[in-house]
Amino acid sequence: MAKKSFFKKTNPYPGEEISDSNHPQRISCNKKAKSICRTRRRNLIKRKSLVSSLLQVVHQKFSSHLQIHKFGLLTILIWFTSLKKTTRILYAMRKIQKHVLVKTKLLTIGGH
Repeated sequence: MAKKSFFKKTNPYPGEEISDSNHPQRISCNKKAKSICRTRRRNLIKRKSLVSSLLQVVHQKFSSHLQIHKFGLLTILIWFTSLKKTTRILYAMRKIQKHVLVKTKLLTIGGH
């Protein structure tokens, strides 16, 4: 009667039985499953940290993008306001120049 190996029966990973150099016997499937669980947990933690760091980067870029837009809008608003003021000043200066010109003409005409 051939002796059956305990590990071959219970190991769900055939062909993946690992021998440890310190312990020449095969590692049980429980240790293999624990190792896989640890790896999966590590991968999940890595994924979560990657996603959260990605969200932080996206948030930073978006907020800086918004700040740039706010700055741009503020600049346009200031420019428009100053343009309005400049236009008003130019209009007032032209009015004064016309007024002075008219008075000068009247004086020169009346002086003759």
